Amino acid sequence: MRDRLQAVADGPLTDTQLDTLSQVVLAVDQIDELAVALTSAVEAVRTGLGYPHVGYWQLDQAGAGDNHAGGKGGQLRLVTAAGATGVELPSVAGYAYGVGLPGRAWQRGELMVVPDLGDLADCGRARAAKAGGLRGGLGVPILNRGRCVGVLECLGGLTEADLDAGLDAGAARFEVLRTIGVLLGQAVERHDATAHANRLATTLRELVEEVRTVDNALGAVAIRAVTTHGLIEGVGRSGAEASAVLRTIGSIAAQTSLLALNATIEADRAGEIGRHLALAAAEFRQLAEQASAATGEADLRISAIQVGTTHALAGITAITEAVEAVNWSAVEVIARYWNAVDTDRPLGFD
Repeated sequence: MRDRLQAVADGPLTDTQLDTLSQVVLAVDQIDELAVALTSAVEAVRTGLGYPHVGYWQLDQAGAGDNHAGGKGGQLRLVTAAGATGVELPSVAGYAYGVGLPGRAWQRGELMVVPDLGDLADCGRARAAKAGGLRGGLGVPILNRGRCVGVLECLGGLTEADLDAGLDAGAARFEVLRTIGVLLGQAVERHDATAHANRLATTLRELVEEVRTVDNALGAVAIRAVTTHGLIEGVGRSGAEASAVLRTIGSIAAQTSLLALNATIEADRAGEIGRHLALAAAEFRQLAEQASAATGEADLRISAIQVGTTHALAGITAITEAVEAVNWSAVEVIARYWNAVDTDRPLGFD
């Protein structure tokens, strides 16, 4: 592009044309807002190149997507215009591919001159333009990576020298307009790239917030898992302690039963005197047997609880480890994102 600007500047241009080109360069390079840059460029072309009415027609988003795939859909719609006082042109909803001056410039893909707008029967503003003294016009397609994204339309101001020179002769004003078209195309490309980057950044920020929310939720789950782990460990310890107590009770019950048996034997030897003692010994022995049976059943149930507790602890340990792994992944995602933002580099995931 720099070589093209230098070649145009070294050509047979007037000071006004050079100044116009400089104004457009400044507009597209120093103004961040595309709409403002286009408005400044349109006004510079109108005042600097002597076209009474200049407008920029932009291909709508639906058409831009279709055109990107090689289609011809969508409409060119007027987004900014600068015109001389006393010339009032009717509004037009838009121009399709090949319709009107803008649509024909889109179709041609190259600067197009129409000496008499009256020859364009499908141009909705031709009659009003002629009535306002804007007889002829030209359209400059604005290309972004080979696809048309808009058309710069200039109405009126065509001189006989322009018409005699024709497009192939490389008239100075036409070459300036072609260069301005390239500059506007680059401005649109930068705007699209910036808009895409902003949308991507917004999406990534939303993703980071979602990851952070999930990370917080997983952190809460991990805390609960650790707490539950501790509670279940406590249950396991209590079960072990209860088993020990039950074993002690079982041992005492066994000893009691043995003593009751010995007492019964001694009571039988004592005859009538030991009869009451034998009855008491039998009661003690029965209670000891019941206690032994109860402690045995309780010990079995506690053992089952301890087995279940062991499995539960293993499951909770696995859950905790999985949550911690996800937490570290979330932290890594957030760290890589902010590093990419700070260093203006890709995220760099494998």
